[in-house]
Amino acid sequence: MNALMTMAALGFDSFLASLLIGALGASRREMLVCAVAFGICDSAATWAGSRWPIQLPQTVTLCLYLLCPLALPCTVHTKRVLLFALPVALGLDNLVTKTPGALAPLLGASSTAMSLLGSSAAALMRNRWFATRWAH
Repeated sequence: MNALMTMAALGFDSFLASLLIGALGASRREMLVCAVAFGICDSAATWAGSRWPIQLPQTVTLCLYLLCPLALPCTVHTKRVLLFALPVALGLDNLVTKTPGALAPLLGASSTAMSLLGSSAAALMRNRWFATRWAH
């Protein structure tokens, strides 16, 4: 897999989570902090996965990974501090894919960019929806 495809594939979870973060009404500051956290966690997980022979069973990784979308709506509405645990949990894919450590900075930057894109797009759509709904 080439570097561009790797960055897109491993950053897509950040994009999807950030779509929901923006749609559920996180503040701009929270969206920015989450985007940076996604980049740092994905970069660190990529580097760690390239250095250490970490092998989680695929079923464990998949179960942990699938719990994140279920936890996201609860964290945004109740305990916003838990929102910042999502980047750590969603870094599991970067940890177990055995991507070369040299790509860690690029993956971190792409995850940050994809997260910002997702949360900004969702916030824009949310604001437009509220503006058109209450304009009539």
